[in-house]
Amino acid sequence: MTEAGIVFQNKQKSKVKILVRKLIDKTVDYQILLPYSGRVLRTEDHIVAFVRIESFSQVALNGSLLFIPSQPRLFLQRFKRGRFIDCMQPGNGESPIINKKSIQYLAKIRDFFEQFGAMFFLEGGTLLGWYRDCSIIEHTTDLDVSIPIEFYTEAFNRSIFTNDYFRIWKQYGRVNDSLEFVTFLGPFGQGEKLDIFFNYNMFNYSVVGGWAPPDYLLWFKLPKCIGFCSGDLYGRLFAVPCNIKEWLSATYGDDYMTKQAADWERKNGTYSGPQNAQIIGRYNKSDASKTFFHHPFYGT
Repeated sequence: MTEAGIVFQNKQKSKVKILVRKLIDKTVDYQILLPYSGRVLRTEDHIVAFVRIESFSQVALNGSLLFIPSQPRLFLQRFKRGRFIDCMQPGNGESPIINKKSIQYLAKIRDFFEQFGAMFFLEGGTLLGWYRDCSIIEHTTDLDVSIPIEFYTEAFNRSIFTNDYFRIWKQYGRVNDSLEFVTFLGPFGQGEKLDIFFNYNMFNYSVVGGWAPPDYLLWFKLPKCIGFCSGDLYGRLFAVPCNIKEWLSATYGDDYMTKQAADWERKNGTYSGPQNAQIIGRYNKSDASKTFFHHPFYGT
């Protein structure tokens, strides 16, 4: 453990220096900054974690040598959503269907999206598994993330179709209210299934768009996100909603810590899913699903 200093400049242009303890653990891909005053941790402070900065520039100032991140804007973005939230408790020890190496791949996608100023956060069953069990839910067969829709730019759209980290299998919904991509990890789509949802902010709540067989357009109504924090999943740092308990309660109910996530199914031709699911329409020809490659297991 080493000590370092971060200098912030407030609106009055006076500099405020916060001493920190910097914990570097080579088994994880992030660093932790622990604010303190003397030897006493202040109750109003919180632990900040951000993906490890590997490249620094050296600047001499008033006889001191400062190390400045080579990408200051990226550092500030990571720092802004760096409030660290601990997961609750280890799971039951059963091995998940999804390989842990897939989380390392997910971290590469996180870094790739940052090149375009975009970010995703853990969503759905992946968010529940991280917070409740400190792992992936053992019976789940895919990963879920969500992207704030404001990051869906033309450059970002081009990047998701031309990258070495995942292949888009299907696209569902509409950009303005219900977009979803079903993808598979790996340059040839040979890895685990990854569902990429998009989050839409409304007046006093937010929604995630989605779909359900055979042709339902869905909204999953959620609390308005009050900001993004960070959490550790298998040694990799990912963004999570800061109001995590409200978020999970909206989807799985207040007893999400004790019950299994409900399976989604169709009963008698109607959709039955999470309690916050709302059918907002059905596909027509203009927003019907698009298939981009044939998957040997899931078909067309």
